Amino acid sequence: MNNLYVSVKEACTLLECGRTKIYTYYINQGYLSVKKKLGNRSFFLREDVMQIKHNEESGNVLTILEDQPNKQSLLVPIHQSKDSDKTNILKPASNSTEEIAQDQAMTEYISDLKSQIHELETTLKEKTDVIDKYKLKILESIPLIEHNESQKQLSETKQLLEFSEQRGQSLLEETHELQQENEIKQQNIEKSLKAALVYKNNLKEESTKLQKISQLQEKYQEHSNTLEQCRFYEFSRKRSLKIELDRIMIAIKNLSHSK
Repeated sequence: MNNLYVSVKEACTLLECGRTKIYTYYINQGYLSVKKKLGNRSFFLREDVMQIKHNEESGNVLTILEDQPNKQSLLVPIHQSKDSDKTNILKPASNSTEEIAQDQAMTEYISDLKSQIHELETTLKEKTDVIDKYKLKILESIPLIEHNESQKQLSETKQLLEFSEQRGQSLLEETHELQQENEIKQQNIEKSLKAALVYKNNLKEESTKLQKISQLQEKYQEHSNTLEQCRFYEFSRKRSLKIELDRIMIAIKNLSHSK
């Protein structure tokens, strides 16, 4: 693109690592972030990549970029008022920013895998075309050979045929290797998609649980306010409210500790 940005492939070359480490380590840990998008391609600031390379070579600690979202726990405590002596209630914290960042990293990783497969298929087609050209040359050269040509010409033709056979065999082996690499890439994509689906289902279950906890907390607060407003002689009502508050607190704790 220009000297200001580097692609994922260039970043791999500069940092001497693979694409997997770029996404699962540098980006996921916050040491590197995508600064520009061009279609499915991602670009980083060259300055950020060179800073990481310098820190690793010097043995310095890597610096987390300021524009990375901070990871938060799913539950954080809410402190009650001074008049209440109950245990702190757990309140759900939003993780939408983290979810979006992880989904984006997963999408970019899968997109790069598909780009690699496309490049391998293109290379495979080019190798096949070369084989076809060699075969065509051989077929075209056979009718042109005259019976009275010298032994030297026959020897050269034989050497050309041997070279063509060796080259063809070599290209076939390379084609087989490329096909195997393509199959491995496809398997990795399927595994990544399955992992992403499991991750999405887990997030959905966690969101449902947190929503239930929030509803119970609101109900707990309403009963607490009602209990404080009761008259001193409303013993039966106070007792019913306390039993309901204990039941809600147990339900919240059970949901908070469930997996």
